[in-house]
Order: sequence, then C-alpha cells, then structure tokens
Amino acid sequence: MKGEKFGMNDSNMVLINRKQLYDEIWKISVAGVAKKYNLHYAKLIKSLKSYDIPYPSSGYWTRLACGKDVSGEIKPLPQKDFDDIYLYPADYSSAKKRKQKDNNQNGSSEEQKSDIRNEVSVNKKEKRLICDMPTTVLSFLEEEERECVIDELENIQVKPNAKIHPVLIEYKKSIEEWKKHEKENTYIRRGHYDYYRGQKIEQPIFMNEVSESGLKRIIVILDTLYKVIEKLGGEIKQDLSMKIREDVVRVSFVEGQDKKTHELTKQEAKALLEYKEKIKFQQYASKPQIKKYDYYYNGKLRIKFSNGKYFRDNGQQKIEDRIDEIIVELYEISEGYRIEREKREAEHRRYLEEQHRKKEFAERIELEKKKTQELINEAKDYQIACEIRNYVEAVKKNSGLNEIQKEWIEWAENKANWYDPTIAREDTFLGKRDHKASESDKNLEGRKKQSIYGW
Repeated sequence: MKGEKFGMNDSNMVLINRKQLYDEIWKISVAGVAKKYNLHYAKLIKSLKSYDIPYPSSGYWTRLACGKDVSGEIKPLPQKDFDDIYLYPADYSSAKKRKQKDNNQNGSSEEQKSDIRNEVSVNKKEKRLICDMPTTVLSFLEEEERECVIDELENIQVKPNAKIHPVLIEYKKSIEEWKKHEKENTYIRRGHYDYYRGQKIEQPIFMNEVSESGLKRIIVILDTLYKVIEKLGGEIKQDLSMKIREDVVRVSFVEGQDKKTHELTKQEAKALLEYKEKIKFQQYASKPQIKKYDYYYNGKLRIKFSNGKYFRDNGQQKIEDRIDEIIVELYEISEGYRIEREKREAEHRRYLEEQHRKKEFAERIELEKKKTQELINEAKDYQIACEIRNYVEAVKKNSGLNEIQKEWIEWAENKANWYDPTIAREDTFLGKRDHKASESDKNLEGRKKQSIYGW
C-alpha cells in the first residue's frame, strides 16, 4: 500500500516491515514503537487496525509488570499478501497543513477545498479535545492506555439509528414484557406476586424516572457508552452496569419536570360540589383531596454518577454531546473504586496475616508445652530407672546371694533399662515403654486393666 493513498508522498511516510512492526509492538508496546520510529501515535493505532496487526490490550502491560502469565493474550499475526507498509510520521498534521497551504497558493479545485475544510474541522475537534483534556485528566492510567482512551474519545459518534448493544436489546424486551403484563393484569402492582403466573414481576430500571421519549434517548446514550467502553477492554453487565478495568460502575437517569395548575376533572368537580352541598346543610363530609399542580416531564435529562456528580441538558449542550466527558468521569469513578478496593484488600490481607501469626504463635505455645511435658515425663522415667539401679546395687552388696536372688537382680536391671529413656529396652511382656506419655497413660495398673478388659 503506497503513501499516495493517504495523500502523502512515499518520502514523507515511514516504511517498515509488517512482521517486524508486529514483533516490536509486543516487545516494547505501541507507544514505544511510535517513539522509536517517530510515528504519529493515533494514526499508528488506526494503521494497525487497517493492516490487521494485533496489538496488546490496555491491561496487558500492567498484568505483565505484575508478574502475571500473559502468554494467552498474545494474538498471532494473520497472513497477508504484502510485507512492507507505510506509516504516518509524528509531524503528519504539520505536513498536511503545508500541503493545504501550497494547494491554496496554486489554486485548488472545489474537491480539494472541501478536503481542506474537512481537515480543518478535524483539527478543530482535535484541538478542542486536547484543550479539554489536560494532563491531570486520566493521569492515573499508563501512558499507552491513556492514549488509547483519548483516541477513542476523539472518534465518538452518537448514532440514534444504529443497531443497539445486545444488552440493550434485552432491556427493551423487558420493557415490552412489563408493559404487556401491566396491560393484561391491571391489578398487579410493582413488587407483588402474580399468583396466576407464579412469578414476581419487577419493573425495569429508569422507567419511573423518565418519559417515553427520554427512555429512547437513554438507550441511545447507553449504546454509545457501551460500545466505546467495550472497545477499551471493558465489559457490559446484564443489569446495565459497566466494568471499567477491574471495577463495576453504574449510572442513573432522571428527567426534569415542570408544573402547571391542576385542572379539575369532571369526577373531582362533582365530588367537590357534593362536599360543599353537605357542608351547606351542616352534614358531616370529608373534603376531597385534590392536587394543586400537575407535573409533566420536560425532556431535560440528567445522568447521575455514584460519586454525587451529574451532567444535564442545558441550552448549549445535551448529554449526547458530552459522551467523552461521561466516559472520563466513569474512569475516574472506577479509579476511586480501585483505590478503595485495594485498600480494603490490603487491610483484609493484614488481618489474615495477623490472624495467621496469632494462630501460629498459639500453636507454637501448645507445641512447646507438649514438648516440655514430654521432657518431664522422660525425666521421671529416668529417675525411676536410677532409683531401681541404686536399689539393685544395694541388694548386690549382700553376701551369699543365691541363684534366685541373682536372677532377680538380672530381671531388675532389665526393668531399669526398660524405664530408662536413654536405653529404651523393649520388654518381652510389657513391650516398649512410651517415655513421653503422661503418668496416667503409662501407669502399670492401667496397662493391666487394659489387657483384661480391652479398654
């Protein structure tokens, strides 16, 4: 594809291999490539889409920096019948202006004048957006993600007759079903059970806040918001909320109302006349409750955010003209949610860590108690073994020991070795002694009962 297709000479464009461009984008990001080759960033994004070159999503580099596995997000480069492509340089706008100036000096055709007017219009829009978008706005986003958001904001188009988002199609169906149900079951009120059908009927949101025409505008506004947010990697929920980055945000709508003096209906006039007649003849009567004003929707919409802010129609602008500001506000709210969520998560982690530390410390105390008690139990067994040996030594001092006494001495020494935890001799009848066990568990009387009764 030649540079002339874009209204520029080849010498003004940057020629690069398509595969090389793809590799470098996934290595150093779109912004990195634009800086490296001095390319026009917004035009580079559009060229990537035009040449079918995949590039990382806005959250790819964040997840990569956090050490998460992003291998599944890398999209392969589709095969094409061309290798080299032309890209816009960073001074593209200046080059276009110079060309327009030359054309004006040399005399341009009506078609060229029309192109110039369109280009001036685009430049004015870009200038307005740049002026309206100071560096402090969306400054919490990484540079590449912020550029992507701003690029999408520059290209917002409100299309009332476009095919609406699938979530809004379902929303419109729910409205029709509600209206049909109300028509067929006039005795049903919101929140009550339809005993005939066995289901609870809920009125769709916004219906109590706006007129029919206002509801149509809301659908167009939400449709534009949804499509832009999905382009930026967001997600639209069935309850009409929006997931921006990692957090869910919501908006609500209300329509302004005007009032006029209430005109009596025939029924109200009759009731009022009857009341006056009864009062005239001093009869008891309850005065009819007749409202003083009638309220009606005036077509002025207001979109409200969870942080208390709102945008509304005014003499200069309608909400449809401020979609870019609405999206910026939603991103700001999402960022506030992220900060609060991460704060809660950090506090919860600290709480869990503290509980884990306390549990480990308590377990360590119990283990230390157990080991200390086992040491005491072993020391007591060793003390008994020493006492038996002292007693045996005293018996040995007797002169003239017979064979029975000698056998007893050998038996007693074996029992001392059985008691001694440093030797831990296994006994033919008593088995191996558990020196760490408590006295009650090692009690010989207890062993005897266990052998008799099987306890």
